[in-house]
Amino acid sequence: MRELGELLRNTREAEGLSVADVQEATKIRARYLEAMEEGRFEALPGEVYVKGFLRSFAEAVGLSGDEVVARYKAERARIETEKAREAHPDQGRDVSKKSRIRRHWLMAVALVAIVVVAIVVVVVGVVVWRQGHVPAGSAGVCSGDQGAADLATGEGAEGSPGEFPSEAQPGEATTLPGAPEAGPRATAPGALIAPVTPARPPIPAAEEAFPAGEGHELSVAITERCWVRVVADGKVVFERSMLAGEEATWRAERSIRIKVGNASGIDVTYNGVHIGVLGKPGQVVERAFPED
Repeated sequence: MRELGELLRNTREAEGLSVADVQEATKIRARYLEAMEEGRFEALPGEVYVKGFLRSFAEAVGLSGDEVVARYKAERARIETEKAREAHPDQGRDVSKKSRIRRHWLMAVALVAIVVVAIVVVVVGVVVWRQGHVPAGSAGVCSGDQGAADLATGEGAEGSPGEFPSEAQPGEATTLPGAPEAGPRATAPGALIAPVTPARPPIPAAEEAFPAGEGHELSVAITERCWVRVVADGKVVFERSMLAGEEATWRAERSIRIKVGNASGIDVTYNGVHIGVLGKPGQVVERAFPED
C-alpha cells in the first residue's frame, strides 16, 4: 500500500497543493489524508470509508478516482491472498481434495437420478401396455346402440350425476340442446385475469429543516431491489422496498441511521462523500451516520 500512498503524495506536491488544501477541497480530516499518503489505510475509520476517501483524494489532486480505487482493491486482494497462504500452507491441497470429493458425489447423484428415471419409464410403459390390452366388453364400457337407446328413452338420466343437472354449473349453459343462446355467461373457471399492480408510494422529498451545509445528508442510488429503512433524528422517515433505478436523499440535524436488506444493491453517499455499497448480496446491514 506504500506505493499507492506515495503516488497520492507525489501527485499532490506536483500540483503545488498542501494537505490543508486537499482537506478544504474534500472535507476529509488532515490526519486521514496523511495516513493515506503513508499507506496506513488501516488508520481510517473503517473499510467502508477507504474507497470514498481514496476517490475524493485522487480527484482533488487530478487523478482518476476509479483507477486509484481499482489499484487499491487489487493491492488489498494480493495482501489478503499472501496472508491466507502463510496461515494455511496446505490449503491448496485441501481444496483439490474437496474438489475430487464433490465431483465423486455429483457423479453418484447423477447415477441415482438415471436409475430413478429408468424405473419410471419402465413403470409407465407397463401401464400403457396394460391399458392397450383391456378385453372387449369390460365393465363400464357400453356399445353405441345401447347408449343411443338410453338417450332416446331417457333411461339412466335419473340418478346419474352430471348428465342433466338441475342447476347450471359455473361456466355452463342452462338451455337445452338446440335452444337459442341467452347471451354470454359468467366467466368460466380458469379464465385469465390480468393482475393489478399496486402503485408504489412516492419517495418523500428531503426536508430543508436547517440551513444548507449544516447537519447530515444521506443519498442513495438503488442498483438492485433492496428493502430500506431510514431513521432521521430518532424518527422513522422512510421504510419500504426500493427498485433498481430509484434514488432518494434524506437530511437530519443530529444523525441518520439506515438499515438495508440487500447491502450490495444500494450505493450510498454521505455529506458529499461517496461511500459505495454497504455489504454483500442479501446481507442485512445497519449503519449510523455519523458512526456511533
